[in-house]
This record gives sequence, structure tokens and C-alpha cells, in this order.
Amino acid sequence: MRFSISSDRLKEALSKVSAVVPSKTTLPILQDILFELKGNALYLTATDLEISVRMTIEPVDGEEDGAGAIPEDKLTSVVKALPEGLLLKFESLDSNRVLITTNKGGEYKMSIEPADSFPAIPESIGETAGFGVVISGGVLKEIIENTVFATSKEELRPATMGVLFQFKGDEFIAVATDGYRLVKIARRGVVNLKGGADFSGVIVPAKTLQIIAKSIEDEETCEIMINEKHIQFSTERITIISRLIDEKYPNYESVIPYENNKELVVERDLFLSTVKRVSIFANSTTNQIKFKLDPSGFVEVSAEDVDFGGSAKERLDCAYNSEPMEIAFNAKFITDILGHIDSEKVLFKFGSPTRAAIVQPYEDSEDREMLMLVMPMRLNA
Repeated sequence: MRFSISSDRLKEALSKVSAVVPSKTTLPILQDILFELKGNALYLTATDLEISVRMTIEPVDGEEDGAGAIPEDKLTSVVKALPEGLLLKFESLDSNRVLITTNKGGEYKMSIEPADSFPAIPESIGETAGFGVVISGGVLKEIIENTVFATSKEELRPATMGVLFQFKGDEFIAVATDGYRLVKIARRGVVNLKGGADFSGVIVPAKTLQIIAKSIEDEETCEIMINEKHIQFSTERITIISRLIDEKYPNYESVIPYENNKELVVERDLFLSTVKRVSIFANSTTNQIKFKLDPSGFVEVSAEDVDFGGSAKERLDCAYNSEPMEIAFNAKFITDILGHIDSEKVLFKFGSPTRAAIVQPYEDSEDREMLMLVMPMRLNA
């Protein structure tokens, strides 16, 4: 294997491919990146056996086709430390060493494993896919970023460690929950590759989606293909294949209190900054903040730490259409939700102090519907 490539292009590619490389594993080969040169096309592949990433870099200056697996940590460390704009030349010295030289006199020798030692991964699941859609990279990243934060980290509830994907005609629905909060986003306008057939849903691991969000550019078009056990995300440059979470997703529609009719409308930025300030004085264990809603046109946000004697409260103007009510929440959940709503004003819909609240953008685009749900906390005496 012998080829030349700019350090900048390789650095960008490594930043995307290396995200899947496990830091600890019982199979050392998984900590390598497989390099394959075919003509003037270079393919980089990494896997942790659950998620596989394959990236195409072309054209490169290919001189001799070949393949080998190079340790990711050492290679990435070297390439990151190099000045910008260098030309790198890779050349296999023998079956277990590769020489990397720069056009400024740098020389690095690293170990290299035979390509056939690297786990075999499918280049595509297209032949076995039972469903597929096409979506813009920007829309896909927005959906991921606004749902994955609400997934659970509890391994005892594996279904909630991923995001549910559902497709209905030209509508893409994504749902995430950790049992304390829930996010549902519906985006219209995806291109269905199966003639408008609905798809009941699959659960995509949060780790996979975090890698997708870092790997795909807004302007790219992404094809999503799904078979019985895997999901594949593909652009012209990169293909990411992941195992699905084989669990039954909770019936999320049954927990959304659509009948909530106590509506609060506030300016998002002002409300978010107020919650952040007041929550500094919340109890470090419960992180509880309290909303005191008044129909005369204000909401009071307060927190108190009885153990240390600290407290804070602020009053904001708002629009509220019902009787006075007090309700408490975990401040982190509120800041997370408000941080993922992009409208100038936000709409809260309450039922009672013990029922989940719905949070939505006050105004949303015609092709998007966003709904977030957060569970209240028991009010401190």
C-alpha cells in the first residue's frame, strides 16, 4: 500500500471515523482503523462490532493498492499534532510496519495488522433493507440533537437508551424518553423510497445517533435504509451501519396529557436565563425549582436550599390563562428542554401540580411539530 494525502483531509476523516473506536476492548484489532487503497480512492473503516463507519476519501494520490489496520490512537495523535497543510505519504514497509513521511522531513513508523485480521463488516445493507427514506443532513441532525439528550442511560431499560424512529408517508417521527421527560418530533417532507408505505418503528442507539450528528454535513443528502436488525445512514462520503435495539418501545402516546389546558406563554431566552440563575440556589440533591403561576400576568420562579439556608426567586411577565397554581420541576430537565427549543416564545401546558407538563415552541414551522414532556416533582413543604 502506497499513497499520498494532505494532513488536513486525513485529520478531518479521522475525526469522524475514530468516534466509533472503543477505548477498551477484549479485541485489540477493534482499536485499529482499516485503510484500504483502491486506485485513487482511500477507504477508512472502524467498528466496535455494534456500529461500523466506512468513509471514502477521493481522490488521493494512489501508487500501489493495498490494505492494513493501523492503531487509531497513535495515528490520530500524530496527525492532530502536525502543522496544517502538510503532504503525508503512507508506505507499507513489510507485513507489520507502515512508514509515514511528510514533505517537511517528518518520519513515523507504526505497526500495521493484515487487513484480513479486521472484522468483516457489510459495505451496505441495501439488498436486505425492507424500508428506506431520503432526508437532508441538516434536518436529520436537528432531529437527533433535539431528541438524543432525552434518552436514558439506564441499562436496565435498554429500549429507552435509543431514539424511536417511525415513518408515516412523508412524515418522520422521532421519540426519546428517560422516564422523566419525553421528546416527540415530527418532520414532514422526507422522501419515502418504498412508495409511501408506513413503518411502525425501530429503536436506534443514542451512541449511533451522536456519531451521525458529528459525521454528516447540513448540506448533504442522507439515505436511511433499515432491515430486520440494522439501520444504515449513507451519504456520498460516509456509510454508518448500526445494530438496532431489539426491544419494545414504551407506548409513549398514552403518557402525553393532550388534555392539559392551563397555558403559560413566556419568552424563551428570558425564562431560560432566569431558571439557570435561580437553580444555583436549589438543593444540590433534588435540584428542585418551583413555578408560581398567576393569571394576573406573571410567573414566579423560586428555589430554596433548606440545608444551607440559601434561596432565590424572580418574577417574570407572562401570559397565563387559568387559576393560580404552584408546580415544581427538576431544574436540569427544564433547562435541557428550553435549550432545545428554538422559538422566541415557549408554550407550557399544565394540568395539575402532579401531572406531566407539555412544552412546545409557541410558533413552529409548517413542516415540523415538536412536543416535549416533563414530569413534575413533589412540592417541598
